[in-house]
Amino acid sequence: MIPSLGETLLALAGLWRFAREGAPALRWFDRSMAGFWRSFGAAVLVLPLQAAVIYSQMQAPADGAGWFRLIAVEASAYVIQWVALPLVLFEIASRLDRLPGYIDFVILYNWTNVPWLAISLLVLLLGNLLPDGLMQALTLVLYVTVLSFEWFIARQTLCLSGLACAGLVALDFAIMIVVQSTVLALTGG
Repeated sequence: MIPSLGETLLALAGLWRFAREGAPALRWFDRSMAGFWRSFGAAVLVLPLQAAVIYSQMQAPADGAGWFRLIAVEASAYVIQWVALPLVLFEIASRLDRLPGYIDFVILYNWTNVPWLAISLLVLLLGNLLPDGLMQALTLVLYVTVLSFEWFIARQTLCLSGLACAGLVALDFAIMIVVQSTVLALTGG
């Protein structure tokens, strides 16, 4: 399930090329069903980055039960965020007869999380050195960039209208907001 170092480096190079070339750069990815499932292995690769992001933003629980609850909630949220959009999109893509594009979308969507989380962690670390206003602006630019790239991926792989792709990005953003709001409610953060 975990992608090899070679596949990881090829996928990251493929993301860069995809940003410049669009659909022709799909050749850089393993677009088979095995490659589709291995792309979810990116979740394992970036787990330490996600843990660092969470650690940098959390307040320590007072007792052992609090730690268990925090870890269980954050782990559940992590899994949900990795599978929610692909599951919902499967139903949409099958109804629109876009399953080949769905596979390509999910592969790229999963691999996009690797640089996204690395840059997010870097921004959080810089946040300790930057004024709040600049940190908020940098975070906003990061979110807009990632959501724009997600729109581009959807447009190139699913061959939907720009508005439909914007709806897909909005759906993903809504899932993220609901999951994060639930985490905050359950952890008292």
